[in-house]
Amino acid sequence: MFKILDNLEPEYMAVAFDMKAPTFRHKMYSEYKGTRKGMPDELAAQMPIIKEVLNAMNIKIIEKEGYEADDILRNYG
Repeated sequence: MFKILDNLEPEYMAVAFDMKAPTFRHKMYSEYKGTRKGMPDELAAQMPIIKEVLNAMNIKIIEKEGYEADDILRNYG
């Protein structure tokens, strides 16, 4: 992220995160990502810190219940 900020000098930046809530895909297909392991505890413990740093840097955080981060980025991209 810092490389992007340095090299591209974007005027705006946002970071999208998945939420724990089921998405519309889970509602359509109950086995969606059924074999995928959950987020490792070590990473989950870092999420509040990551979000705190993003807030301190004035970088917009986007989360929407029922949608994955890549869906959000596709709609905002």
